[in-house]
Amino acid sequence: MLPDVATRTLKNIGLFTGLDEAELTHLHKTCKWRNYRNGERILESGSSTREVFFLVHGSASAVNY
Repeated sequence: MLPDVATRTLKNIGLFTGLDEAELTHLHKTCKWRNYRNGERILESGSSTREVFFLVHGSASAVNY
C-alpha cells in the first residue's frame, strides 16, 4: 500500500529528523513525490541526472550492466 498524500512528508524520512519546520518547508518545495510500478526503472546507469531519490515505501534493486 502506498502512502497517501497526507502522510507524504519529509518528517517521515530519518535523514531529515534534525531539521526544523522552516528547513523542512524549504526542502519540501523542491521535492517531487513519485510512484513507480513494480519492475519500472527509476534511474538509468550513466544518466546525467542530478536528482536525489529517497525510497519511502517498498523496495528497489540496483543493477549495473
